[in-house]
Amino acid sequence: MIVLQLAVLAVLLIPVPWMIGRLVISRAGFTEMSLLTGSLAMILAGNLVMWACFQAITLPFVLTESSFLLPVMLWCVLTAFFLFLSFLTYRSDIRHSRPGVLSRVRQKLSRTDLLFLFLSILLVGYQCYKFALRMHLDEDDARFVALAVDAWKNNRMFVVHPGNGDYIGLYVADDFAKDVSSPWPLFLALFPKLTGVHPAVFAHTIYPVYLLLLSYAAYLLMGYFLFQKNRTKTLAFLAAAALMQMFFGGSSHSEAAFALIRIWQGKALLAALGIPLFFTLYIKLVQDRDRRLFFPLFLLNMSCCLFSSIGIIFSGTLSLVFLGWYIIGCRRWRDFPAAAISCIPSLVYVIVFIALTQRWWV
Repeated sequence: MIVLQLAVLAVLLIPVPWMIGRLVISRAGFTEMSLLTGSLAMILAGNLVMWACFQAITLPFVLTESSFLLPVMLWCVLTAFFLFLSFLTYRSDIRHSRPGVLSRVRQKLSRTDLLFLFLSILLVGYQCYKFALRMHLDEDDARFVALAVDAWKNNRMFVVHPGNGDYIGLYVADDFAKDVSSPWPLFLALFPKLTGVHPAVFAHTIYPVYLLLLSYAAYLLMGYFLFQKNRTKTLAFLAAAALMQMFFGGSSHSEAAFALIRIWQGKALLAALGIPLFFTLYIKLVQDRDRRLFFPLFLLNMSCCLFSSIGIIFSGTLSLVFLGWYIIGCRRWRDFPAAAISCIPSLVYVIVFIALTQRWWV
């Protein structure tokens, strides 16, 4: 039974986002990428779709105190729809001989490439080992996992106090308001609900390793675009990033501490994955000047709103600053509508958060 549960979970974490992500990446102008970078880009994009869908559908069910099964089932329907759509677009691309995401040209790795690749695998592998077998826990962890366990076991969403388990109803104030507008604890219960894996095991052992690998995938793509697809410089950049992460955790709120200590928490995931991915897409946007890139930026904005209430503010601010510079400084006035649409999630959920804290919905 355990083997079957882990097998289903592995399918949900790798092939499913890979297939969904191909739909996003191929339509956003990513073509002729290497096997490694292209596959990682598709998995990242697929996760953005899955996170964004969950964020978009969950709030109404929470406010109506519905069963957790309802957003889970709707999320499954949306995921199946995007899988089917990805299959159709793949067949269409083959039929019309469109350029693929992955390059068919295979290049051999030089000795320098192999050295940096080995160093990166060694550093990242050690960090994954620490996450999987030497997990650090703190007070915030109890809140995230307690709410996830209650949703997984009792199909309830934010109606119990995570500190003592008492039923309090939908209490939208203080910390609970930011949970309702950014329901990351519920997402931690989603895959356990579909597979049977306990949320504590998922959040403490499996998902942190997966999220850390996604974080380094974002850094790898950042180097890939920053150094104009130079493989040696890209792998050196990844190794340097992994090495610096291990020595920049002096503050409990530094990016390295977030990434290597508590990445399964929403604001930590924002720092470890959301922000690097923003800069990766910004670099790609400046290089290509392709308005199709605003679609993954829209998905990333929506995903950051899921991670944390800080993500709602930070992603919106970061987008406004960069896109304002991009449109004005680069004179891309015709891209203004697409840029504005990519910022809509932050604007919407800022209003939602204010409405919840002020109890406008009562």
